[in-house]
Amino acid sequence: MERPWSAENLIEFIVDSARRGRADSTPFHHLQFDRVFPDDFYSAMLQAMPASEDYRAMSGKTKMASSRPDGKPTRAKIDLFPEYLRHLSSEKRAIWDVVGQALRSKELGRVFMERSRAKLRFSSPVRLGTFVLRHSTGGLSLSSRTLR
Repeated sequence: MERPWSAENLIEFIVDSARRGRADSTPFHHLQFDRVFPDDFYSAMLQAMPASEDYRAMSGKTKMASSRPDGKPTRAKIDLFPEYLRHLSSEKRAIWDVVGQALRSKELGRVFMERSRAKLRFSSPVRLGTFVLRHSTGGLSLSSRTLR
């Protein structure tokens, strides 16, 4: 990487990306991002991508519905919390811990709530959920899970 990325400066970069994200309402309200992570940090993320054995099976209904005939999961995940990253090598953990801190930050949560407030109505308070790195036979994805 060109420079070391702390959680604080990565949060600032991602928050700025979220603020600049383009809002769209088709087929539902969502934000589109051109660049979520700085180029050098994203390259480091790709270099530190967890191996398939680093992931764990999805839980709940998803776990039951996404198994191969041999019982192995077709979808797996790594929750980006320290307790789920500790089995990674120190090099991988250094990158993915910062990603998890940034994606779980209150600053980013506030921006998402501000950007969504005008379009969404909530009948009860909503908490920003967790971000999960998922691996499936179709590839990798980073998604969020909203908790009420």
